[in-house]
Amino acid sequence: MIQDVIRTIAGRERTRVENLEPLYESIDTDALARLVTGDRPADRIEFNYAGYRIIIAPDDGWLVLEETH
Repeated sequence: MIQDVIRTIAGRERTRVENLEPLYESIDTDALARLVTGDRPADRIEFNYAGYRIIIAPDDGWLVLEETH
């Protein structure tokens, strides 16, 4: 899932994944993984990364990106 976020943004920005800032500089990626795949997954997770508001919500299409720049 974490890689999906990075690849999706790289695609929108028409750049390589390697050119994006590391996701761990914006959010604790271990905590994110636990919130998404743990025994009791969160209903909705929101955070900012690379000029986008990332919304992870199963009921809203799982991965939603809103530009903030």
